[in-house]
Amino acid sequence: GPQLWIRDSGIGIPPQMLANLGRYGQNIHRTGTNGEEGSGLGLLTAFHLANRTGIQIKASSRPGLGTTFTLLFTLRTPPPLKSQQKLSIRMAHMLGLNPLPSRWEKT
Repeated sequence: GPQLWIRDSGIGIPPQMLANLGRYGQNIHRTGTNGEEGSGLGLLTAFHLANRTGIQIKASSRPGLGTTFTLLFTLRTPPPLKSQQKLSIRMAHMLGLNPLPSRWEKT
């Protein structure tokens, strides 16, 4: 499937921290290239959201040279058009709209 690479040239992530990225309860606090503080909450959130949506995140890093994150997307087949049409009709009715002639509403 499609992939997206995100690369930086920061301080990198040591191997022992890299192995635990995205895991709750791991100490991932670090000081960045410019002395900025980070708790790792952003990465944890990204891993959680990716997992919930079927996206896989892989990371590779070299301390002192930066990190590359690869997002791997899974292509899914959309539901049949008929199901989409029924959902659209229901949603339109919930909004008080009449999207189709009355002869179609009973299908």
